[in-house]
Amino acid sequence: MPAVGGLRDRKGSGVTAAELARTPVAVNVFCAADFFRGLSLPERVDRALGANVRAADARCPCAEVHSFRLFEEPAVSLAEVPPSELAAATDALGRLDRLSIHGPLRNALISRKAAKRERLAREYRFAIEQAAHFGASCVVVHFSPWSARTEESRLAGVTLLRELGDFALARGVRLGVENGGCTASVRGGGQSLEDFVELIASLDHPAVGATVDTGHLVGWLTAEQQARPAAAELYNNLLAQLLKELHAYGKLFHVHLNDVDPQTFGDHYGPGFGLVDFRRAFEPLCRSGYDGLLAIEMHRGSCAETGSLTPAEFECAVRYAQSCWAEAERAGGKG
Repeated sequence: MPAVGGLRDRKGSGVTAAELARTPVAVNVFCAADFFRGLSLPERVDRALGANVRAADARCPCAEVHSFRLFEEPAVSLAEVPPSELAAATDALGRLDRLSIHGPLRNALISRKAAKRERLAREYRFAIEQAAHFGASCVVVHFSPWSARTEESRLAGVTLLRELGDFALARGVRLGVENGGCTASVRGGGQSLEDFVELIASLDHPAVGATVDTGHLVGWLTAEQQARPAAAELYNNLLAQLLKELHAYGKLFHVHLNDVDPQTFGDHYGPGFGLVDFRRAFEPLCRSGYDGLLAIEMHRGSCAETGSLTPAEFECAVRYAQSCWAEAERAGGKG
């Protein structure tokens, strides 16, 4: 079983296969390395769909893909992608009901070098192009202005992100800045929850909002807080507050689902294998009509090596997340 103690029991919930199929739970087909390693994009989609059939007797309706891994040959625009390759990707992703795109992982929008900033901006424009072409709802962005070495580079990064927002808005795409989506030194996504919420508000762009990663709040708890018996409660209180504030502003565009080991505070375990209270997190989203995706982004399982996941672990995590959402939806967002 996973190091964090095994999947929490959801038996007896009475959730039907039809209810599970309607949830906005997605899978990131470029995470869970062992589960998808060595597979082509069509095979990854097949495996994601198949896992849900076996686990829940329902098709997996949606997925998240990394823009920079979709095509074999390097490209900076769809016009440069070989037609056969684009057609194959379009066919594979077209079998999904909903889709999101994960943009580049680097935080170079705040680089001191203008050429580096512009190079990454081109990659993001390509990701936005792909999102528009494939019908994806959101592009996940890694942007951490707290890592900027100069005020000039920080402001340049903010300006670039707003320009990318304009590019996305014109194509009907939204950008979701991820908390903790850059470096370990700002794992929580900023110096505090308030910093992250303030960043999203200050960007003040209709197409730019937030991606909340449920496992990336560890940096917002001190080592002393993590050692407390009530650490799980503290963590879930922070997560509930973050989701509530962003959703109240209309800026919660996307969610990454993964769990946190209560002993080590390592993240990216499958939902249900750690301390995160997903049903509590989902209830207010159900009540207020959240329309984004919940993309499972897991790459830790029973083995110490990152990326070692068994099919059973993957399927259980998907089923658990779907069940939590369906239960919250059935309750009408009421505890």
